[in-house]
Amino acid sequence: MGLTQGLYVPIAASLIIDYFPLSKRTSAFAVISIGQSIGIALVSVSTNLITISGWRRTFWEVGGVFAGLGILILISVREPIRGYFTYKISNTNNQTVREFPLWTLFKQFW
Repeated sequence: MGLTQGLYVPIAASLIIDYFPLSKRTSAFAVISIGQSIGIALVSVSTNLITISGWRRTFWEVGGVFAGLGILILISVREPIRGYFTYKISNTNNQTVREFPLWTLFKQFW
């Protein structure tokens, strides 16, 4: 579990930042956190499936469901524009200037 948490949490955070504006990010992170809890709760369901039908059949059933879900996500989800909601892009004198709102974050702490 530690390995998968370490792999998917930074990727999920990056995608949430790119898909959602600042006002909606807390809700998106909450859904991800709830999903983690639901996934942990479903471990007992898979344990029951293993005792009922054996580990090989459970492996193929659960793997098939999530492989199908992965293919569906691969087909339907588009790659977001990186930094679309993070940067303010302004065009002055035909030059693109990116203003990162990090200074705003520092102002909130002082």
